[in-house]
Amino acid sequence: MIASKKNRYAAASFRLTGVIALLGIIACGAQGGSEEGGETNDMKLADGVIRPASIEEASPPGCPKGYFCAWSGPDQTGNIVVRTQGNWSGGTYYQSYFNNGVHFPGADHVDITSDHEGLEDTWCVHYNPGPGEYKGTVGPGAFMLRVTWRGEC
Repeated sequence: MIASKKNRYAAASFRLTGVIALLGIIACGAQGGSEEGGETNDMKLADGVIRPASIEEASPPGCPKGYFCAWSGPDQTGNIVVRTQGNWSGGTYYQSYFNNGVHFPGADHVDITSDHEGLEDTWCVHYNPGPGEYKGTVGPGAFMLRVTWRGEC
């Protein structure tokens, strides 16, 4: 009888320790964010749910960490038509892109400016692993005009 009481107390103590540890995670920064007001790769607290940090995707072939790359085919296939660590301008047809940049406040997101059938558009993409868009595929006939490194989208 005494042994079973010890086991129940030990189990209750273990559960209480787990709850206290979880509350500590919530209280000590699971909210995310940074001094710059940007995003981090820490655990997030969203709608009362703790979510793990984004998992970094492996670098696509030919696009090392720290680079923005674009390809002639969809889903990072075909020939690399842009590979740059800095701002780029010129003009090239492309169908997919991947921002393989690294965390660097003020210069880790990318503005892509493209023309598709006479409609110019600029949008911002995050760096791998996100959260948010860091790669994509566009329709045939898209023409990249420039890539500009920037801070948060």
